[in-house]
Order: sequence, then structure tokens, then C-alpha cells
Amino acid sequence: MNCTTCHGANGQGANGPKLTGIGRRLNEAAIAEQIKFPRKVMPKLYHRRSAPRNVAAVTAFIRGF
Repeated sequence: MNCTTCHGANGQGANGPKLTGIGRRLNEAAIAEQIKFPRKVMPKLYHRRSAPRNVAAVTAFIRGF
């Protein structure tokens, strides 16, 4: 819902970097770390959204691109 604005509905990139192939470039721990502690202009998730189960779900989803 929030990520598609920058990363596109299918991870193809828009205002932010593309996520396609990210599962081949980064391991699960690295992706989760980026979600929890974003760099550059990526917004930090609200506390409720950054709960471990939510981070795990987003990480698994992103790895599928």
C-alpha cells in the first residue's frame, strides 16, 4: 500500500529503486534490515508496521520480485 508509490505495484521502480531481482542480490536479513532501518529518502515504518511479523511478511513479499 505505501511502498508502491515509489517502488511500483510490481516492484518495477517508479520514484524509488526497482525491487525486481532483489532476492537474488540481497539475503533475507539484509532486506529486513533495510525495511527496519531505511537509508536515504525511504521513510521509516511506523512502530506498529515495523513489528517483527510485519517486517517478515514484507521481506517475504519483496523477495518474490
